[in-house]
Amino acid sequence: MQTSALSPPRHELPSSLLRALNVTIGCCWLWLYWPVFGYLAGIYQFEEFRTSQLITVVIIGLIVYRVRHTRLQPRLDTPPHAYAPALLLALGGSLGYLLLARFVDVNLGEAIFLARRATG
Repeated sequence: MQTSALSPPRHELPSSLLRALNVTIGCCWLWLYWPVFGYLAGIYQFEEFRTSQLITVVIIGLIVYRVRHTRLQPRLDTPPHAYAPALLLALGGSLGYLLLARFVDVNLGEAIFLARRATG
């Protein structure tokens, strides 16, 4: 492995450690978003959320289409990559959800995030 004078040397980690790290990160994301899954399962039962159901089905369909046509092959033996915009979007959304769930009424938060007007 070659390193230039300007870049620090990279240390190769064993593939078993990389796999464990990637699985751990995946489990952490599932743990973080687990309350959201329960919330979605609860609200998607109502008729008012048919549009949200349709959008969710379309998004899942697009993901499946993309995976089938790009031959996505997840590699658990490569180190995780940090992509700042995606990380900020995911963590910002998570922080917003947690703050909303903690300090604001759910109906008010739903009205704010879904741009719906409150009805009496």
